Amino acid sequence: MVWSTWPRIALPAAALGLALAGCRGGDLENDCDRQSRQFSEQVEEETKPLVEIPEEPPFMVAFQLTEEGVNRLLGQKVNESDIPFTGDLPFGPAGFSFTPESEPTIKFADLPRCPNCLVLNLEFEVQLSNAGEPISTGFGAVDLAIPMELVADEATGTTTLVADYGQVVVDEMDLSVYGFSTDDNKQYGGAIQILLTERLQEEFGQVELLSIGSWQIGDGNVRLLARELQVFPEHGKLALGMTTNLPLPEAAGLFLDQPLPDDVPMAVTFDSRLFLAMTHQMMAEGQIARRYNDSGNPDSRGDNAVTIDTMVGNANGASQLDSEFNVWRIDDGYCGNVRAAMPLTLEITESRKGFTVAAGGATLLEGEGSGVEALQGEYAADLREQSEDLITNFQGSLESAIGTTINYDAFDVEGSVIVIDVVDLTVSTGEVNSYLDFQVYEDPEAGE
Repeated sequence: MVWSTWPRIALPAAALGLALAGCRGGDLENDCDRQSRQFSEQVEEETKPLVEIPEEPPFMVAFQLTEEGVNRLLGQKVNESDIPFTGDLPFGPAGFSFTPESEPTIKFADLPRCPNCLVLNLEFEVQLSNAGEPISTGFGAVDLAIPMELVADEATGTTTLVADYGQVVVDEMDLSVYGFSTDDNKQYGGAIQILLTERLQEEFGQVELLSIGSWQIGDGNVRLLARELQVFPEHGKLALGMTTNLPLPEAAGLFLDQPLPDDVPMAVTFDSRLFLAMTHQMMAEGQIARRYNDSGNPDSRGDNAVTIDTMVGNANGASQLDSEFNVWRIDDGYCGNVRAAMPLTLEITESRKGFTVAAGGATLLEGEGSGVEALQGEYAADLREQSEDLITNFQGSLESAIGTTINYDAFDVEGSVIVIDVVDLTVSTGEVNSYLDFQVYEDPEAGE
């Protein structure tokens, strides 16, 4: 017997039990077999093995930084490293000695020959000498194009952003000393740039700037790796596209080229469909219970069960994920299932260090099943109570599991402590955007 579609109104969880109890059928054994079979098929659909971590899109998570964010995050690291612009440069009978005079500034630029380069800008003092004797002192400024690359460790789920100083290029240079100017003498200026580039590439190697750890989901077998670095000078940001070994729908994937809001130095964007894949994985591992006993408590052999097959960002921009799930009765004389909708509201925590997930009331959509006369009276009350407890336990597991998967502590700059605040959270059908502010402090325990 198939139920008609119910009004889409919020009902207490107990109403799900009433829906199962109030529907009668004929062949109870066959009905339970059918419900059990349908449940098993749905579980099989939801329980898919982990895959190899893709090296190509689609990207399910994007870690994004503006110019301000990059300078704030990496500035201390760059300053503490040997700045790749210092020392002596022979040039015919003369020689130049370069000394940085300003803190380096990182900026984005459109460099077709090096699309993944960051540009390190600094001012310097230059001393001109001849046969080892100083002649004159001048000044200048330089832009160093430094290629960035990602080094992934699949075993630990860690990705490191590396600056390859060994491939640095002197992109632009202004030099003025002893009446000589690169603006006035392009030929000599170009020769100096080439010689400087060669010397820098010989003397410097790779420097690790930022490590991104994986998230902590369930048994720890899920991995998240940054696979691609893209720089968008027109939007003043860079983005790290990240992939995962969770099985995902074909339509999943983020676009990385969207601008960030003003005054937001960092953002982490999630494909909203990722949360369903995470939920399925945690249900497969038992982190979220799938089967429940008649008291509504988790029980791997219980006659009651839950499947969840929809979880997407709210289409109207509300700060929530919209989910649909089924509550099943698959054995013990009366069987059926009820489909319900439930919003999962995302809220920034009071400490602003992350966000919480709060499950709202269930809205009954439709159902099917069979019952017996014995379900009337005192047994009906038991069924209502167990359904209410089941839904409450399921909601609590879901809230806890999703709310603890977002691991902002995974970002690490060696020798530094990063303090992150979540300043805003937005949701669309395909994305969950968390906008972050942060400060970087020297780690007092570094080097001990």
